[in-house]
Amino acid sequence: MLTIADLIAVLSLCLTSFGLGYAIGSNSNKTTKNNRPVLRKRGGYFLLIK
Repeated sequence: MLTIADLIAVLSLCLTSFGLGYAIGSNSNKTTKNNRPVLRKRGGYFLLIK
């Protein structure tokens, strides 16, 4: 059976894990940059042969 002390320990572990995951996840979103390729018009690279 789960005692009050065990319940507090489990809840503390869950809250700590959630807090660390939130902190790491929110930090990685701030440091990401826009890495999408830029669409540019390039002339002379492709020849259309019919």
